Amino acid sequence: MAKYVEFDVEKLMGPLDILQKANFNYAAKQTLKIVGFQIAKKYLPDQMSKRFDSAVPYTKRSISYGVQSQTLTLSVNPDESKGNAPAKYLFGVMSETGGPAYPTRFARWLWDKGFAPRSKFPVPAFGSPAVPISNKGGTSKVPAWFYSQTQVALARSAGNMVVGKGRKSLPIKGRVAGSRVFNIRGDENRNLSPGIYRVKSREKINQLFRYLDTFPMVPPKLPFHSTSLEKARELIPTVLSLQIQKSIAKTR
Repeated sequence: MAKYVEFDVEKLMGPLDILQKANFNYAAKQTLKIVGFQIAKKYLPDQMSKRFDSAVPYTKRSISYGVQSQTLTLSVNPDESKGNAPAKYLFGVMSETGGPAYPTRFARWLWDKGFAPRSKFPVPAFGSPAVPISNKGGTSKVPAWFYSQTQVALARSAGNMVVGKGRKSLPIKGRVAGSRVFNIRGDENRNLSPGIYRVKSREKINQLFRYLDTFPMVPPKLPFHSTSLEKARELIPTVLSLQIQKSIAKTR
């Protein structure tokens, strides 16, 4: 949902004289362009790098801004043509209160292919010897290849189901892709919980992913509205004052 904020310039800067008011409209528009650029292209990407576990360049470029008259609009990219839309996967961490985790492409693939019910959320089986952990950037996480190779292994177990094509096709060999795996969709197996398993031998079965009954919640890490508002309040007085001075200088 969009949120709108109006600034009382004279409360931020103090009373304007006649000359300042005469040059205000042009200066205000230039100010909003500068402030929009600073927030969308400098400040928020920098905060993403500091507050998110691993902000990739695509995520840091996801904030855009536009200026119409004396209105600045900041928005998060809703485009899904290149994969997950930043507006969707950032919703929880950039909301004011947090929210449910956004389903990844891997989760949606499992649901679409019928491996997991849509009421269950797949997460790596942390603690299992079959799950690789990367500590890149000081944060423990599962590498991206683990998801893609699990897809391939599951597809093969289902009868050579096609996963990708051409240059973008998923690998058919690898630590997980070449393994024998099986899937437990619900509660049909009393000995094993729902999820994806890899078979090393008759005596050695390790879980790769668990199917949770509820979507995990993510805490707010960078509230979009309040963070942007606070930065705008900080920038506007100085930038606007300078732009008014520049506008006055041009008229002399």
